[in-house]
Amino acid sequence: MLLCSLLAWLAVLAILLVALAMTANRLFALESLRRYARILCPWLCRIAILLALLGGLLLGIWLCLCGPRLWQTLMTIDRCALLLLVVMLLLVLALAMMLLAIASCTAFEGFAGVRRGSPISLLLILSLLLFFFILRCCGLTARMALSGDSCARLLALAALLLLLALFLGMFYRRICRDPDPRSCSRINPYLIAALVLAVIALVALFLCCDHLRHKDYDLAMLGIWWDGQFDGEQGAHLRWAFRYGLPFPPGGFDLQRRPSSGGAWVVLNGAPIRPATIFQDASPAPGPMWQNRAVDRLHPSRWTHFNGAPFTELADMVARPPYSELYFVQRPDDPTLPAPASPYTSEAALNAYLATYRAAGSPAHPARPLAQWRLEPMQTLMIAGLHPEIARMLGLLYIDRTADPNVEYDYRIVGHWTDRDRSYTVERLSRPRTAALAAPQLTQAMSPVVYNAPSGQPTREDLAVALRWVPPTPTPQISLAAVDGIRPVRYLPRVQPLGNRPCPPPPAPGPSFVPVQRRAGAALEDVAPLALTPEGEGASAVWPAFFYVDRNVSYQCYGYTLEGIDVFGRTSPLSNVLVADVRDQTGPPPPVNV
Repeated sequence: MLLCSLLAWLAVLAILLVALAMTANRLFALESLRRYARILCPWLCRIAILLALLGGLLLGIWLCLCGPRLWQTLMTIDRCALLLLVVMLLLVLALAMMLLAIASCTAFEGFAGVRRGSPISLLLILSLLLFFFILRCCGLTARMALSGDSCARLLALAALLLLLALFLGMFYRRICRDPDPRSCSRINPYLIAALVLAVIALVALFLCCDHLRHKDYDLAMLGIWWDGQFDGEQGAHLRWAFRYGLPFPPGGFDLQRRPSSGGAWVVLNGAPIRPATIFQDASPAPGPMWQNRAVDRLHPSRWTHFNGAPFTELADMVARPPYSELYFVQRPDDPTLPAPASPYTSEAALNAYLATYRAAGSPAHPARPLAQWRLEPMQTLMIAGLHPEIARMLGLLYIDRTADPNVEYDYRIVGHWTDRDRSYTVERLSRPRTAALAAPQLTQAMSPVVYNAPSGQPTREDLAVALRWVPPTPTPQISLAAVDGIRPVRYLPRVQPLGNRPCPPPPAPGPSFVPVQRRAGAALEDVAPLALTPEGEGASAVWPAFFYVDRNVSYQCYGYTLEGIDVFGRTSPLSNVLVADVRDQTGPPPPVNV
């Protein structure tokens, strides 16, 4: 959508600049505008420069916030779409230069009317056609393209400020400066250049219209060839996701396939793919993955793992309004204290539970502070959907078991939303073209751990090891694109005790490294693979200083390594090994009452 919004705004600017060129002489002749321009002459240029600077600043902020996404888009789009973007930028520039030339040429009496067939009228028609076909090729309404998200709205404000600066600059040149006769000879060349650029843009738009439609960045898909985690799962594994802000498509998804060498698209599913609505029924199982039963999408060995409460809770989350706010609270470690029934749908309900929890506390069973967080159902589902089996039940992962491993296929996913269909195409998928998952890189295994407590006071833990590794992207604002390949999205830290000091060199990674454990009540359990969660929101979001803190340690040496897991469930080779020296480095407290 970002590329489509940029193209749509460039088309709108072209329309407004052509309209301004057609009416420039009438505007210059208005006595009221001329009077105000004379009054403001000492400041008019400064105001125009200030507005241009503000517009440029907003454009810079837009590039910082939305530029990484645009760059990723530009790295994956077809060359004709890149040509279209460059030509549209040159078109707007040529029109702006033509307007400045018109403003400096007092001898210019306007274009020879706006009769049908005149060059300026033709340019206006071409600009309108560009805007219309950009919307049509992208499958967007004008409102969605021009103000459908924060990037589009920020771009709109920057464009309008720059347009206003150009308007004031034109009046400054016409009213407050001496005329420049040389400018008169530049008007027609700029007009001809704009006409040629508009024609080239229309041709490029027709050539890459299908690409813009079928590479819709409101919906994206990845594909690999993989033998799977279990028998019978060999085939092309397809995983897709849609933009935050959209619900699950009411019309479901259709998955299409064709040989990359050419041929017609064939729909693989017999009914739209939607989140599973029931776990199983009396019909034989498993059946085709596109059916609405969870047992059709899971290996039989995993049915007992998800049957009952796990599937019920997942279906309950799917049924909730996707972007309403839910309130979660940590379950107390002490089983004698009341347990929460989270998620709560209101802050009042959460506070009512906390009041009951605190009232139940006693010196023998203190009501310690509980972690609280807020999530929307869609956020919860998208995080849970990083697990490939949950993604299958959500209708976001499909295995094409009928594909020939040595034949290259194109796959297209089509989502049927109420406003329009959205689609995305993965090209030339086969076993030989599927790369192995690369090993992650562990960068830190630090002890002691120093951090700021919620009170703001620095806190130091000796019996802890803080782990950090190279995140999938440098900052949370940058999302992965197709050119980045498939990377791990979950990580499983592994540990091996190495004995007392002095600590040995890092050993080679291997099966002696076991998953780190955490305390769950009185027992220990393996840590589930971790998905990285940024701190902060929007432009202020950053990766945390530590990705995991292992507190299940004693005073000795430990070796740590890391296993990466991608969205399909493939595991990477183990990372490099780092050694942590866990020592008692905190002295005793000072004596009291002596």
